[in-house]
Amino acid sequence: MKRAVWLAAMMLVAAGCSDTSEEADGQAEALQAEEEISGLEEQVDKLETDLERERNRGRERRDEISELKKELSEAEAASSTELEEELAELQEEMSELEETYDELADTAASLEEEAASLASEKETLKDNLSALEDEVETLTSENSRLTAEAEAVESAADSEEPAASTSDSSEESESGTSSGSLDNVIAGLSASEVESEIRNKAEADWPDDFIMQEFVIDEQTAAYNKLKNLTISTEVEATQLDRAYRDWGYDFIMVEFVFEEQMKSHENIN
Repeated sequence: MKRAVWLAAMMLVAAGCSDTSEEADGQAEALQAEEEISGLEEQVDKLETDLERERNRGRERRDEISELKKELSEAEAASSTELEEELAELQEEMSELEETYDELADTAASLEEEAASLASEKETLKDNLSALEDEVETLTSENSRLTAEAEAVESAADSEEPAASTSDSSEESESGTSSGSLDNVIAGLSASEVESEIRNKAEADWPDDFIMQEFVIDEQTAAYNKLKNLTISTEVEATQLDRAYRDWGYDFIMVEFVFEEQMKSHENIN
């Protein structure tokens, strides 16, 4: 750029020198041209300085942009790693929650099955209770019949007593007392035979229902032990126990029930 300006100035100077008449004017113009050239050179220098400065700034900007891109890339990579780790943790937590849910579902299913089983057992017990209530009602009716029969027998026995009997013998007959201890028909039974008969009857009455079998065996055994240990002190007690045993055999619950009811009725009417 400086060379082009300088050549132009020289051409102007040469053109001025060829015309001698205009030498003074040409020198003045040459000086003015040199001044203009000098000014232009200063502008060119300034422009070149500014251009170099801008280029340096451009390089700095490019470096800054490159650094920012690098930092951005690193940040994205770090964010991606953190997100992947967080995602892995969430997936693991989800897996644990699914396992917990499956366990709870299994527990709920087990509880539902148990509830259904208990409901079925409850219905069975209700049916058994209903059957026992019917049996009690039957036994109550039978007891009323037996009580009536006993009253009729005792009434007939009282009417057949000799009129000449003494008051002491009459009292002894009415109370059925005896000076000695009388035989207990239940105590004379074989314990092993009783146990076998109770078990066989429970199994026959309640097949496959082990709850009721156990209940009946326990109740029958308790009744047997109570009757076996009775102390029979009157003829009436011996007679009624023997009669109840003949009527109900190894059903000791009924033997005990009938015997006790008969003795209560005997006490009430004497």
